[in-house]
Amino acid sequence: MVVGAAMGLPVGLLFGLLAFSGREGAVAASALAGAIFGVVVGSLIGGYSTLESPDPGSEPSDTERPLADRPQLTRDEGNPAP
Repeated sequence: MVVGAAMGLPVGLLFGLLAFSGREGAVAASALAGAIFGVVVGSLIGGYSTLESPDPGSEPSDTERPLADRPQLTRDEGNPAP
């Protein structure tokens, strides 16, 4: 979030200087908007980076034995496939 704000503030300031040259209020608002946008994007990227796949066999399940408790998902090897 800090990096996002540090990157968004100068970008917003530069945009404000180019787009609203001479109007200090608009330039400051643009810089603030850039900082807020940077914080939001930084938070989003930081949140995505904490997501990871669980170890094999540790996946969450809605049943204790996912395949054994659902016979329609498995078949005996002796039975022909439908």
